[in-house]
Parts: sequence; C-alpha cells; structure tokens
Amino acid sequence: MSPEVGNVGAGSATAGETGLLVRARRFVGALLEHLATRGELLAVELAEEKQRLLHALLAAAIVVLAGGMVLVFLGVLVLVLAWDTGYREIVAAMIPVGFLVIGVLAYLWLRSLVAKRSAVFRDSLQALRRDAESLRA
Repeated sequence: MSPEVGNVGAGSATAGETGLLVRARRFVGALLEHLATRGELLAVELAEEKQRLLHALLAAAIVVLAGGMVLVFLGVLVLVLAWDTGYREIVAAMIPVGFLVIGVLAYLWLRSLVAKRSAVFRDSLQALRRDAESLRA
C-alpha cells in the first residue's frame, strides 16, 4: 500500500512542476510576443519619421534653390534699375549686405527649429508607459 502512495505523490509533484513549466513558457511566449509587437510599432514609426525627414529635406532644398534664384535675379534687377543713376555703387554694395542679412536670419530660424524637441517614437513611448502602469497595478 505504501508504494502506491509514494507513486501518487511523485506523480503529482511531476505534474506540479510540469504545470509551472507550462505557465512559465506561456508567460515567456506572451512576453516575447508583446516585445515583438512593440518592436514592430517602433519600426513603423522609424520608417514614417525617416520618410517625413526625407520629404522635408527635399522640400527645403527646392525652397533654398528657388529662393536663391529669386534673390539673385532680384539683385540683378535692382542693379540694372540703378545703373544710370548716381547710386549705382551704393546699390551694388547693398545687395550683398541684404543677402547677408537674409542668410543670418535664416540661420537663426534654422537654429531655433533644430533646438525644438521632436515627437519621434511618441506612440511607442506611450504604449510602453501604459504597459508599465498596467504591470504596477
């Protein structure tokens, strides 16, 4: 009679260990699936940010090129209009000064834009914060 009791006890201990192992595997699997989902979200946000930045750089290049051409031809027009006047030399000297002022103002504007924080990965960070709060509760 005692050998049967010993077998039953040993069988239940093995079943308990197996149940714990199954739960641990499920937990690790769920954790890895959760991390994979967060990684996919991060990858999507990174791709969107990369595309947005590329388009912004392309637009900025077009604006700089077109704006530069406008300013150059505007300077030529002003110089042509002032050619037969006594102010020809002053106008010719003021055109580069005007371009310099425009360049300094554009530099200051660019510096202020670069100093602003971007909302890169905002959704991923919010999801991670919600996950952390739900784990604390």
